[in-house]
Amino acid sequence: MSIDHEPNFHIYNGPGSDMNKYSKPSKSYGSARDSLEHGSHTATTVGGRAVPNASYYGLEKGVTRGGAPLSRIATYKVCSEARCSDADILASFEDAIKDGVDILSLSLGAPSFVTPNILKDGIAIGAFHVVQNGILVICFARNDGPYSYT
Repeated sequence: MSIDHEPNFHIYNGPGSDMNKYSKPSKSYGSARDSLEHGSHTATTVGGRAVPNASYYGLEKGVTRGGAPLSRIATYKVCSEARCSDADILASFEDAIKDGVDILSLSLGAPSFVTPNILKDGIAIGAFHVVQNGILVICFARNDGPYSYT
């Protein structure tokens, strides 16, 4: 698969009113508020604006920013604190397709002890469908490999 154009980072693609229609979190805020802050953290990794004089525990100062600070991010709240169902994941993929996103980046998955059957894995099936619609999919891996550096 190839993208034949630059991703359109300058157009907001996500409808704000649809952001909380999937799983309801146990801490209900009546919005897409991220009670565990995982989604907010990963979105900032991509689109965080420049912050001058940032310091990490007093080590030097500099400008920190996300990888694409001019991007516009469409967020879809998919998981609650307790679960992440395939139905909710697939519904969010369909919404992303309808909203016309250029890139779908997701940071969720099964615990490391689960080896999913690719034919029954909602993320794999949904990602394949998204790619068939011309959207680049980025699925983050876990960071609990067999070694301290994996």
